[in-house]
Formats: sequence, structure tokens, C-alpha cells
Amino acid sequence: VTGVPTLLDSGLAGNTPPVAILQGFENANTDEINSIQQQVAVITDSANLQADMLRSEFVNTETTLAGLQAEQASLASFLKSG
Repeated sequence: VTGVPTLLDSGLAGNTPPVAILQGFENANTDEINSIQQQVAVITDSANLQADMLRSEFVNTETTLAGLQAEQASLASFLKSG
């Protein structure tokens, strides 16, 4: 709340705050929300990077597995004909 301080016989009863009390709380809450949003963005970026790495590792594993299965089929065919 802002306004004019109460005038007493001895002078002013206080100073007018530069920012209203509720505005101060709102500003603090806004700053906290912004900070949390930045933290969420960092965590999201990290999770996406990890997901990309896991996808890449999965593709590499699948490729290796396909190669081993082809080799196994070739060996089985060779042993049957031999």
C-alpha cells in the first residue's frame, strides 16, 4: 500500500515505501517463477540431450545386432552345406 504517511504533532509517522507491499510480493513471486522456468528449461535440455544419446546408442546396437544375425545365418547355411 502506498500513500501519504500519517502526520503527527511530532512530524511524519513514517516514510512512503517506493513500491507497494503487494507489488513487492508480486515482484518477488514473478522473479521466483522466472527462476523456476529457467531451471525447468535447463532440465528439459539435459533430458532431451540424454534421450538423443540413448536413441543413437539404440540405433547403433540394432545395427550391430542385425549384422550379427546376418553372420549367424551365413554360418548356419555354411555348416548345413558342409
